Amino acid sequence: MELLNGKNGLDIFDPGWCIYTVNQNRQPNYLSPGSKVKNTLLNGGCVIFGKVVNSVLAGGVFIGEGSVVKNSVIMENVRIGHNVKINNAIIDERTVVEDGARIRNMNGSQKDIILVEEGMTIPGDSAIAGFSYREEYKCI
Repeated sequence: MELLNGKNGLDIFDPGWCIYTVNQNRQPNYLSPGSKVKNTLLNGGCVIFGKVVNSVLAGGVFIGEGSVVKNSVIMENVRIGHNVKINNAIIDERTVVEDGARIRNMNGSQKDIILVEEGMTIPGDSAIAGFSYREEYKCI
């Protein structure tokens, strides 16, 4: 997340400093005309219809219309439905967040992060609040 802050002392655009990585060949990112993306790092293949602020999105992420993702890291192949609100979360690979779900910490602290485990399905119209969500935890 500190890469999003231009004052981090790390110049990732320095031509003398090569970054080697392995990426899947994916289609280009698609940002719908109504989407808003601000201070966000996107990997290839993202499809965004909602709003994303101060976040990092891995490849193949889908964000539905009316959804807002803030201060979060979304891993590969996550599907975020329509009208979802996510703040201060790390969502692991292949997770589905159904329409209308809410994922955020209760006290608003930037230090408290919600962790959603790989391959989970977060039911629509549920609210996840606290420090982590696993299959054995109950939605509130």
